[in-house]
Amino acid sequence: MKQINWNEKTSEKDFVIAILIIAGIAIAFFIYMNIPKNNEIKADIIEITSPNLTSQSISEKFINPALIDSKKTVNYQSNEGKNLLSKYKITKIPSLIIKSKNIQSLELDKNLFEIKDNTAILRNSAPYLDLNTNQIKGLVTLTIIKDSSCTECFDMSIIEPGMQKAGIVIKNTEIIDSLSEQGKELIKNNNIKTLPALIISDDIKEYIAFSELQKVLEKQNDGYKLSQPVYPYKEITTGKIKGKITVTYITNESCSNCPDITQATPTLENLGFIIVNEKFLNLSSNEAKQLITKYNIAKFPTFILSPEVSDYDLKDLLSQLGTFEKDSSFVFRETDKLQSNQNGG
Repeated sequence: MKQINWNEKTSEKDFVIAILIIAGIAIAFFIYMNIPKNNEIKADIIEITSPNLTSQSISEKFINPALIDSKKTVNYQSNEGKNLLSKYKITKIPSLIIKSKNIQSLELDKNLFEIKDNTAILRNSAPYLDLNTNQIKGLVTLTIIKDSSCTECFDMSIIEPGMQKAGIVIKNTEIIDSLSEQGKELIKNNNIKTLPALIISDDIKEYIAFSELQKVLEKQNDGYKLSQPVYPYKEITTGKIKGKITVTYITNESCSNCPDITQATPTLENLGFIIVNEKFLNLSSNEAKQLITKYNIAKFPTFILSPEVSDYDLKDLLSQLGTFEKDSSFVFRETDKLQSNQNGG
């Protein structure tokens, strides 16, 4: 029988933030993979740029500078730039042309580069100037609709740094009060039922990270919104705050070698639960006795999660560890799987 160690952190975290972090790690991994193990591999680079975009070099995002034998920067509007655009059928700026006798050894990401013979052309990198439309694409705007009165609600602004770590360029972040005329219009036009809400502009589609992000996004009139609310949140129709959980621990203080079940809180938080309050009861107390009778608890230590636990879509997982009661509370009952306190007598 597998034992539970509450000191071990689970790998399941708040899905929305986790997916952003995963996307960032993926991009960092791609860059790392661009650094071959053979230090003698060299590459010649032509970087095609536009004055309408950042003047910063993008080559180092994709290849180790130590591997660059020569580097040239060309304005796409110059005669040389126009010739390169025509020769390599380039329609997005900035772009990179990488030449190397060992082009495959550079391990360039094929989702970004078109590789043929000894040449690699950067085809997908945002933000960029679309030469077909003369529009800059990939500059993302975030619109946060919040209820200013809900001080307990999730701070949606913390998602922005996660997106930036994923390589997404945020042009602007606008915070809109839900009671304002603009807020009311956004709520109506985008079928928003909970607050805070986040709307991401369509430019998000220009990024490779979108393949991961779209798992938690839903297309709406003004862009993309999160397909699931982030706890704690406020229901617009009822005004109720969802996702705030109280955990009540019932222990036997006279049992020195019983497992320390109070370490469950970090594990629950790693699963995405928002624990706002903890209560610690000895099983001999009157309050504990009432709970023991109410929920027919026979094994200790244990814990009870308040009815708000049912707000979360984790019922299948928790059902393996205990029972959901008529009042929607959860009672942990797999006490036998807990690791004993080895320091106990």
